[in-house]
Amino acid sequence: MFQVRRNVLANAAGQAIPAALAVVLIPFYLRFLGPEGYGIVAFTASLQAILSTLDLGLGTTANREVARLRPSEGHRISALIRTLEIVYVFVGFVLASGVVLSAGFVAAHLVNATETPPATVELAIQIAGVTLGLRWPLALYAGVLRGIERQVVLNSVMAGASVARGLGAILVLALVSPTVTAFLWWTLAVGVAETVVLGLSAWRLVPESSVARRFDPAVLRGIWRFSLQISAISIFAAILKQMDKVLVAALLPLEQLGYYSVAWSVAQALLFPAVAISTAIFPRLTVLLSAGKVEEAAGLFHSASRSVSFIVAPAAALLIFFSRDLLLLWTRSPDVAASAHLTLTVLASALLLNAMMQVPNALQLAAGLTWLPLTHNGISVLVLTPITYVLVSRFGILGAGFSWAIFNGSYYFVIPHIIHRHVMRGHLARWIGRDTMLYALGGIAAVGTTALLTQGVAGSPWRLIAPVFAVAAYAAVLWPGRSTFLQGPRGPVEGPSATEGVPS
Repeated sequence: MFQVRRNVLANAAGQAIPAALAVVLIPFYLRFLGPEGYGIVAFTASLQAILSTLDLGLGTTANREVARLRPSEGHRISALIRTLEIVYVFVGFVLASGVVLSAGFVAAHLVNATETPPATVELAIQIAGVTLGLRWPLALYAGVLRGIERQVVLNSVMAGASVARGLGAILVLALVSPTVTAFLWWTLAVGVAETVVLGLSAWRLVPESSVARRFDPAVLRGIWRFSLQISAISIFAAILKQMDKVLVAALLPLEQLGYYSVAWSVAQALLFPAVAISTAIFPRLTVLLSAGKVEEAAGLFHSASRSVSFIVAPAAALLIFFSRDLLLLWTRSPDVAASAHLTLTVLASALLLNAMMQVPNALQLAAGLTWLPLTHNGISVLVLTPITYVLVSRFGILGAGFSWAIFNGSYYFVIPHIIHRHVMRGHLARWIGRDTMLYALGGIAAVGTTALLTQGVAGSPWRLIAPVFAVAAYAAVLWPGRSTFLQGPRGPVEGPSATEGVPS
């Protein structure tokens, strides 16, 4: 269990540091770049996220294969890494070339800039494409480090890169050039350094091998089925995660994407504790279910679900009821607060449901139910894309938030019923009532009551101090005690240590 605890802490730190940096630095980005400039940065990030799914699931496959081979066939890991490394370099070159060559078309047809010259937008997309190509093997090295259970090393490097990327960008904008292209050139430099350090770490930490480090086609033949399944799940997930931003960029002035990205950056912080916990418990769930220890797995599942809900629910309630106040306090911009607060309210509601679904997602993948997220994500892409188009056209960035609310509503209220038909029968009502809704409704009641009572003191410090007492009361009443996943079943853990492919 020490390994689980250590991985949870490492994952939590790896998630928390970028989140904290975003809270501190986004107001500075807005000040230097303006809403439209930050919108261009957000668009390039979405473009990279969509294209990153074209790794064909090899990063997750590397995670699984390294973990599977390490106990008895560690000598084969070097051939696996070198084979996938060559594939990654080739695909990265192709993708970077494609983005660079198509940048003019993308800038002209998918980006609705009003103040930024088209040539600047095109150059920004080209820099993002080169960055994507040079960082392409990063997913491979991250998968290897997860497979050998070196999540502390992985998160240390990635957290360090986040700090260098964020603080360095502020220095570049302040001292060199307050432009989008300067920001992206710095991001490219840090991204390359991060990939190199992770690559060297992965090669240094894998077991010694008597097998030559060479390309081996047999490696690809042995993993292609699993890899393609994970790839399909990830592609659909990426489309779901990024289509709102792409449609906002195409249908609305680019500054609206800047406002939407601010709201999204705040709301997605709700996912960080959920991802840290679900990633850490995934290998233990896999081992317990594989051994037929369903009741032990159920205990871990319920305690992890309660931990996630207890942490996330009051934070989501604060974003739901105090969105304008928090945005104004954070950005010091009345325009940002006025333009983004309703969208933040809707997104926080949606991502509360998404966060509470992260542990069930780990459960379904641990049980081998890959067809379920694949089917759900595929149907959601077909249904939600036209709905998002209509909602964004009609309601602007608030419509994009509504589309996320629709998706996560169906995700929370439908998918668990299907999961529990195949694994842990009889546990659904307990998960909905005691593990999630108890905390969600408790957080909303506590913070919502405070919001109603302080309506008449808007602008007063008490408006933001009072919710602290509400959250303290919530914690005192609903504290789950020692019944958390950290006190769950003990025993050795083997297998992948990360989950992937669910929109978050």
